[in-house]
Amino acid sequence: MAPGAEIYFRTAFIGHADYVDAINELAAAGCDIIVDDINYFDEPFFQDGIISQAVNQVTADGILYFTAALNAGFNGFESQFVDSGVNLRGQLGRVHDFGINGSATTVDIRFNNRNFTISALELNTSPNFTHDITLQWDDPSSVFTNPNGPGPDTDMTVMIIGTDNNGVVRPLAWSTSESIANGTPFDRLNYSAGPNLPLYLAVSVRSGVNPGTFRFVNFNRSFGFSPFVGTLVGHANATGAITTGAVRYDNSPAFNGVPVRENSSSGGGLSILLDFDGNPFPNPIVRQKPDFMAPDGANTSFFGALGNGDIEGDGFRNFYGTSAAAPH
Repeated sequence: MAPGAEIYFRTAFIGHADYVDAINELAAAGCDIIVDDINYFDEPFFQDGIISQAVNQVTADGILYFTAALNAGFNGFESQFVDSGVNLRGQLGRVHDFGINGSATTVDIRFNNRNFTISALELNTSPNFTHDITLQWDDPSSVFTNPNGPGPDTDMTVMIIGTDNNGVVRPLAWSTSESIANGTPFDRLNYSAGPNLPLYLAVSVRSGVNPGTFRFVNFNRSFGFSPFVGTLVGHANATGAITTGAVRYDNSPAFNGVPVRENSSSGGGLSILLDFDGNPFPNPIVRQKPDFMAPDGANTSFFGALGNGDIEGDGFRNFYGTSAAAPH
């Protein structure tokens, strides 16, 4: 796409601190444009982590930093925590009352009171298809922001719940990460749901004080019903990043089309609540992201059988997602 340009490469798969080194090494090598499409799901949602800070530093020095907006659409949810008074299995703690998001007069610990399933059709297509839920809340992270700052004083968990034959609600799967001990307000659960089983998502406070705001994102698939909030998190939400969403190439003026966001392209408008030292801002800082939309779905010669399909039948597989849009 840029004939004659010098191209440098640095991996971003080794961890947060090494990611920062990667950004700084590319800058030191003289790169004036950096493009990435890697995002760690435990990058802080409510605070600028060390990767975001590195992005802001190199862009302040005049480098253009393009990053993929992520591919989770609007499959996110955010709420103030409300203690339902329900305690599941003791060790899973105080469960959030989702009833406030529907009926204010009824306690409901089930997310949106909707089945949390994978359809039989999806299982036939992708037997290993899973939900990938990442939960964070408005505590500071001493690991991925300021190592000398405070860490979380709350430990939350995300869980899958169901009802047995006697009508008793029981937890079926949950995360066991120790957020307070690990120094970051983060919880993640991968779960393969059976076809059309009446399962639900719930969140709880296992220990510590009740948080203010929590947010979770399903990074692997749609919730299957009405969208809630955007999912553009981590350094894709950094001030200095030129965050890029995706539009399918043939939904563009060049093809007499009207640009339409790919359903999977993450929406933004999410707030940052804490500063570098973990102190709450007087008012939430809302980042209006993404900054640009760019085409995806272009032909590639390198995917082979692992590609996204050949939609034009021209012998070349197409490359979708914000990973394709950011370099464009």
